[in-house]
Amino acid sequence: MPKCPRCGWKISTLDPAKVKGIQQDYPNAFSPWTREQDVQLQKLVKEGVSLVDMVETLGRQPSAIRKRITLLGLDVVKAKPKEPVNERDYLPREGVVQNQ
Repeated sequence: MPKCPRCGWKISTLDPAKVKGIQQDYPNAFSPWTREQDVQLQKLVKEGVSLVDMVETLGRQPSAIRKRITLLGLDVVKAKPKEPVNERDYLPREGVVQNQ
């Protein structure tokens, strides 16, 4: 029984209908990573791009991106927020002493 060269799963265990359904949401799912995608992923991680944005950019499942980040040994920095948060979130709360 043939196995996937990347993950070692038996290929027959992947239901073709399920694969097509997943590929509708993630066009690059189940296809090998290219050198260009690895470079792009490294850049996105370095810039602190959120996982949601990485999914949109790379067309891959979140689990595949997390696995690839680990495989490449990338240091994940905390993603920057997409939009500014309410100003009140930056102000000290009443009764909270700030370090000076």
